[in-house]
Amino acid sequence: TTEAFFSDYWPGRVYASHGELERLPGMFRSPVLQDIETLSGHYHGRVLFTRGRQSSFMVPAENGCPKTLFNMGLTVYLDNIQPCLPKSPLILQALERNLGIPPGTARIGAFASPPGDGAACHYDTEDVISIQLTGSKAFHVAPVEEVRYPVGMQYSPGAAPYSDLYPQVAGRFPDWNNASFECVEMRPGSVLFMPRGTWHRTEADEPSLSITIAMRPPAAAETILENVRWLLLQDAAWRKPLYGAYGGTAQKEAAMNAVAGLLEKLPQQLQQLTTRSLGLALMPEDQRLQHIDGDSRFVSLPNAEVQLDEATAGNTGDLLQMRIVISDDEAGNRVAASMELQPQAVAVFRWLGSRAAPFGPDDLQQQFPGFAAEQLLAMLHAAADAELVRMLWFPLLDDHS
Repeated sequence: TTEAFFSDYWPGRVYASHGELERLPGMFRSPVLQDIETLSGHYHGRVLFTRGRQSSFMVPAENGCPKTLFNMGLTVYLDNIQPCLPKSPLILQALERNLGIPPGTARIGAFASPPGDGAACHYDTEDVISIQLTGSKAFHVAPVEEVRYPVGMQYSPGAAPYSDLYPQVAGRFPDWNNASFECVEMRPGSVLFMPRGTWHRTEADEPSLSITIAMRPPAAAETILENVRWLLLQDAAWRKPLYGAYGGTAQKEAAMNAVAGLLEKLPQQLQQLTTRSLGLALMPEDQRLQHIDGDSRFVSLPNAEVQLDEATAGNTGDLLQMRIVISDDEAGNRVAASMELQPQAVAVFRWLGSRAAPFGPDDLQQQFPGFAAEQLLAMLHAAADAELVRMLWFPLLDDHS
């Protein structure tokens, strides 16, 4: 069940499910995916190839034809087959929602191996779902004991370590020779989930075609560091480059003294980060607007303007035709919203579009006490949707921190 998968496997344990291909979404039975020859005729993206029996490296094939490479006895990877499958964006979006990972972090590709070949042993820094479409192959899998949830690039013994690997392994580099592998026999309809940091190698028993859904949500460190950056960019001292840091002795000493001052006040500044601000940063813009409260802040956008239809501009009691116009030096002006409103409501939008400093819902309520809170909230939503204002998703840096 879904509940058992989340409680027992996701995101840290290998899981395999076997059954008929017909039980899976219809996209995986698309005529385009009936064999590598057919898929090759529809595919125009990046192609990589390897001979897994001899090397762990995948080589980009400039203008290479997947079918030709496959017929040469090579294992072929089609990096992005989404354009070949019109329904794939919906499948990927649903998967991302169900797994709770950011939109756009899943992509779909395809692997094709001739009999006797496959992928050499390596681990990925992505979470992977493999779906067998045609033929059969063996997946040999084992957890990487030296590093959990690795960040960076694909790695296999014999490859030169990349910079991000050094702080993750504390000197003991991953080696699959002592790993305990289990074999998963994949046949049409089989689905295999492998967490990032899983040793795996494959070998096809017959011509094999499989789908690979690779998911790369950012690491917690990456997510929090991005929020720290937004926080510190509010402070001119953090925005100032470290002038002199690469200069002579005196210059370098002055730059390091500046660093010392920044580090001294950093702990207090980091106290401004909260799980609330982090949660807002992880949300799409439309979802953030569902979490407006007394701590929410908005800013008027400088390229947005509230305009009134000249025919109704002089009216005082009738509805006024109002539009929000967005100016863009490259794309030209465009009307982001057009609506008929009472003059009192138009005054609210004009106020929203003219603020010189960030403001909150309480400021708006004080300015327009005649409106109910729900009405002002609805206007804030409309103004944000029309790009007249933007909700600030990052925490405010205290002037005294």
